[in-house]
Amino acid sequence: MGTLSCCLLLTLALLIPHQVAARKCDLQGLWRSELASNTTLLALNTAGTFSGFYHTAVTATNKQSLGSQLPGAQQHPGAKRHPTFGFSVHWQFSVGNRMNLAIKLC
Repeated sequence: MGTLSCCLLLTLALLIPHQVAARKCDLQGLWRSELASNTTLLALNTAGTFSGFYHTAVTATNKQSLGSQLPGAQQHPGAKRHPTFGFSVHWQFSVGNRMNLAIKLC
């Protein structure tokens, strides 16, 4: 391998981690699962909380599920390279209500 190739590889190795670290953990938007369930997340506010809405396309019965509220919070983006976020889904079913929690890394 020539000197130019080594310099190019070294430059790429130094730049790529910086570019990845500079990306923000932006959760806002519409997320669709492979089973056609939809999650809509609104913008993170200055307190580090967000809200959203979840609508499942998958049910165990023939009764239609209703949309569900989704409150959440994210660790301050500057606190870590990969901030932690969590949310709960307050399921609204015609046969009863449930709640699930999720905690993830960006």
